[in-house]
This record gives sequence, C-alpha cells and structure tokens, in this order.
Amino acid sequence: TIIYKLNGGINAEENPDKYIIESEDIILSAPTREGYIFAGWYDNSDFGGEQVTEIAKGSIGNRTFYSKWEEEKISIELSEKEITLTKGEAKSFDVIELPAGCKKADLKWKSSDENIVTVSDDGLVKAVKSGMATITVSVTDYLFRKATDECTVTVKKPIYTVIFKDAEGNQIGDVQMVEEGASAIPPEAPKCVIEGYTFKGWSGSCKNIISDTILKAEYEPVEYNITYVLSDGVNAVKNPSKYTIETDTFTLQPPTKDQSIFMGWYGNSDFSGDKIEKIEKGTKGNLVLYARWRSMQGLYMTDIEDQYYTGKAIQPKEFVVYDGVTELKKDIDYTV
Repeated sequence: TIIYKLNGGINAEENPDKYIIESEDIILSAPTREGYIFAGWYDNSDFGGEQVTEIAKGSIGNRTFYSKWEEEKISIELSEKEITLTKGEAKSFDVIELPAGCKKADLKWKSSDENIVTVSDDGLVKAVKSGMATITVSVTDYLFRKATDECTVTVKKPIYTVIFKDAEGNQIGDVQMVEEGASAIPPEAPKCVIEGYTFKGWSGSCKNIISDTILKAEYEPVEYNITYVLSDGVNAVKNPSKYTIETDTFTLQPPTKDQSIFMGWYGNSDFSGDKIEKIEKGTKGNLVLYARWRSMQGLYMTDIEDQYYTGKAIQPKEFVVYDGVTELKKDIDYTV
C-alpha cells in the first residue's frame, strides 16, 4: 500500500496506491495545491533526508509519502523605482505586473510622508514640498497572499524667473533663475531719466522668491533745500525748509525784523529781478532766498519801473514815498 500525505494538495492521477515486488520502477508525479509550489516527496513528516522520486522495482513494504509545499509568491511591479518631481507636479504610476486574478482597483497606495508627497487611490502622485518620500503599492489576492513594490520620489524646489525693469519697462540685465525661497540679486540702481526724481527701490522684495516675478524700478521726488538769507531777521514759521517737484504751489510768508519793513524775497543778494512771492509746483533745485529790508527810519521811495525814452516827456509809473512807515500822499506838504 502507498499512502500519500498531501497536506491540502491533490494527488496526481498517475500516482498508484499499491505496488508489488515485481512492479516496474514507479516514478512519483507531483501533486498540485492552489497557491503553492510542490517541493518534493519525503518519507517522513519532518521532510528530512533526500526527496523520494521513485519506487524501484523489487521494493517491498508499505510506503507513506509526505508532500512538501512552498507558498507560491505573487509579485507586483511598478514601471519606475525612482522618480524626481518638482513641487506642485503630479504623475500617475503604471503597474506593469499584477498577480493573476487581481485588478488595478484592488491596489492599495501609501506615501511614507504626505507632507512631501501624496498619492491617490488610483496612483496619482502629487509633489507637495521638497524632500524625499517612498510610495508603496500593495495588493492581496484571493488566497490572501500579499505583494508590494516601492518607488522613491524626490521632490525638488521649483525654479522661478525674476526680471528687473526700469521705469520705462525696459529689462535690466538677464533673466534670473531663482530656486523657490532663495533671493534674486538686484542689479545696479538704474539712473532716473525724469528730472526731479531719484531711484527709490524695487516694486517688491528680492528675497524669498515663491513665483515668477517682475520687479520694476520705483522713483521718488528729490527733496530740495530752501535756504533763507534773513540778514538778522526771523523767518515765518510757515515757510518750509524743503520741497519737491510734487509739492503744491505755496506762497512765501514775510519774515520779521526789528525796526525794518520787509520788502520781498529775491533770488539773489543784490535784489535784482522780480520778487519771488511763491514757489510753483514743478519747481526743481535747491533755492536760496534773500530777504530785502528797509529801515523804518527816514525817507524811502519804492522802485520806479524802467521805461524807454521815445523823445516825449515821460511820466513815471506809480511809486510810493515813505517817511519811516508812513506813506506820504501826493499833493500834500510834509515836514520831515
């Protein structure tokens, strides 16, 4: 008698259950067991010694054979083992090998660090931030055997363009390629072609670049000084010491001086030319203003406007005579 211990397997039909001393050599065939690979017949349950492959002619005695099994491994394979993505980029994995009876819908996906890389149920990988993570895919078949595969994902920081432009929109220097979070190098400050203005800075920060960026030169009005030459007088509080090309038109206020009458502001020390009564918006440059005074003592006559002689008698245009601060009226006699 031949007894086969199959341990869940199914014996091959050609394996006999009896033999006699005169039986020809019997070659033992392999049994089958779903999910397992046959590893040989043995004459003991510990599978010690050598495999038994046949019963030779002339053998005698009852025989018991034990089937040894090894679990059949299943496998799954991704199309790539290592990939590099840029932050914000997405990629779908391809599974090029699936165990028999398994479908893509049976796959389970997992990221080792979802702060760096996420993966959806259908294998879509999205890069979240720079770093490295592992994507694992697994599947379990109907015999509860499990197969896995992995892919290492490196996420690099994106590269952004930084362009500097002048006030007219012209590009300054080359386009700079800057890694996310790094800083662009600003070019030398461009000269301002608009009189009365000077370079102020750039329209945004050159540091911690997180997107494609255009930085435009910005300008601000030049601040000019106003110097008042008062000849011992005291300036009016409302008279400014500085102004810009954008300052609204303002009227100059009269200063004060003991025993003196203010006669006006002038642009030069000899008081030639017209009085300066106001500073118009749009004026440029540093200014020096001279206060003209006359004493409150003695006679004083206002300036008489120059006229051209044409051969006829000339009547001077309006003028005023003062005795100190008192205006002397026309056609009236005074003792001074």
